Amino acid sequence: LGNRLDRPAQAREKLQLLLGKFIGSTNAPQVQLAIAGTYRREFDWTNTVRALEEWVRRYPGHAALPEVEFQRAWFTEQAGGTNALALFTNYVARFPAHSNAPLAQLRIADFHFSQGAFDTAEASYQLVFQNTNGADAELKSLARLNAGRSAFNRRAYRDATNYFVALVNDERVPRDVQAQAFFALGDTYLTASQAGEPIATDPFGDAINAFSRITNNFATNRQAAFAMGKIG
Repeated sequence: LGNRLDRPAQAREKLQLLLGKFIGSTNAPQVQLAIAGTYRREFDWTNTVRALEEWVRRYPGHAALPEVEFQRAWFTEQAGGTNALALFTNYVARFPAHSNAPLAQLRIADFHFSQGAFDTAEASYQLVFQNTNGADAELKSLARLNAGRSAFNRRAYRDATNYFVALVNDERVPRDVQAQAFFALGDTYLTASQAGEPIATDPFGDAINAFSRITNNFATNRQAAFAMGKIG
């Protein structure tokens, strides 16, 4: 009740008393998770992680283990833990068919991208959109977009273009991702031309066409203003 009324500390106190009295109860795992939830309500990621680690130690064979292990990796990252990458990597290896596995793989790819390891990031993003275990369309589209950005950053402009063209030609791609793909496509045409590696016979015309697709078809999208600037 205290947790629902935004008094997570009071709720935690009661839950800890309850857990202490009924440590062997079949409901104990749910109570332990509720305790972790009180820390989460306080944005206390460090203690959230500690509570989840304690849960894993106590209930290693529980059916909820895959979900809890994902939460542990996720909140370790939020807390700035240096082992978040290892936790996500181990998660994908242990639970490859779980619905959270594609998102874990995306976080792995994002880490490599943030470190400037664009070859590794691109390969990691590919694993997300090639996944056949239930990754949703938005996640796959975002992974393909970021694979293209990885290729762009390693100056493989033709590879980048292939990713972006696949996105803009796929009606199943969410509109926001498609707008970003049009922008990235236009930017790639320009950058490749400026680098002396043109990938189109009319790079400026093709770039303007890509940017115009945003202003004409995604006028309320935040990319539209940037596209207008590029056209100008």
